[in-house]
Amino acid sequence: FGFCRGHWSKSPEEKAKWVVKKISSELDLTDTQKVELEKMKSEYLQKRKDFGFGIDAAMRVELITQIKSSKLDEPKLNKMVLDKIKRQELMILFFKNKFIEFHNILTQEQKIKLAEKTEKFMKKFANEIE
Repeated sequence: FGFCRGHWSKSPEEKAKWVVKKISSELDLTDTQKVELEKMKSEYLQKRKDFGFGIDAAMRVELITQIKSSKLDEPKLNKMVLDKIKRQELMILFFKNKFIEFHNILTQEQKIKLAEKTEKFMKKFANEIE
């Protein structure tokens, strides 16, 4: 649901709000499930800040410094890349855990509906995801 067109230009908070609203509506979540999903959204937004998605200010400065230098400092570049990969790995694990948590609060009917929606989404955007 998060990859739908028209939502790329919005802030992470706006995107997350839209996704929660869409999921809540599409799966007809109960009030209890909505509370849990809102909690997951808040945790995601906090993790996003903690892990620093994108290129942070320090990385920007270092990249510009590297570009301007007469010779690239490959060990520094390697460290930057490895640090970024580590943050991404941690975020992937976080998403996996949240997915398990979300799956556990759904009814079987909601799981089937989610699977159908996901399959439809994947077919529609197959070329963009690959």
